[in-house]
Amino acid sequence: LPRGRKLDGANAWPVLAGTPGAKPPHGTFHYFRGLTLEAVRHGNWKLQLAVEKKPRALYDLAADIGESKDLLNVKPDVAAKLQSLVDAMKADLGTEGIGPGCRPLGKVAKGLPLIDRTGKIRPGFEPDKP
Repeated sequence: LPRGRKLDGANAWPVLAGTPGAKPPHGTFHYFRGLTLEAVRHGNWKLQLAVEKKPRALYDLAADIGESKDLLNVKPDVAAKLQSLVDAMKADLGTEGIGPGCRPLGKVAKGLPLIDRTGKIRPGFEPDKP
């Protein structure tokens, strides 16, 4: 990698393959819709941010997978911990729009899809035929 480049990817295959004892590669999951952070999950806890018509709320997903009981006022310490993860994301990738930690988008001159709308594969990318 070039100097100063962050690598944020991780190998999720053991979890996807159902390997016994496999743990997710990241302890925190950020729910983005486009460039807007809508929620953050850490362990069993999910902090729903106030976006569009959804109010800010805190859920214990281990006990309430349907997100029916808001625990925001019951567990303010957990909400504060998850809010600190939101704040860290805002300082990095941003929570609305492109944040200071984003690198410029890649650009390709005259970029074309590998497969067009009719299903035709672009010349030079056809699979090898036996």
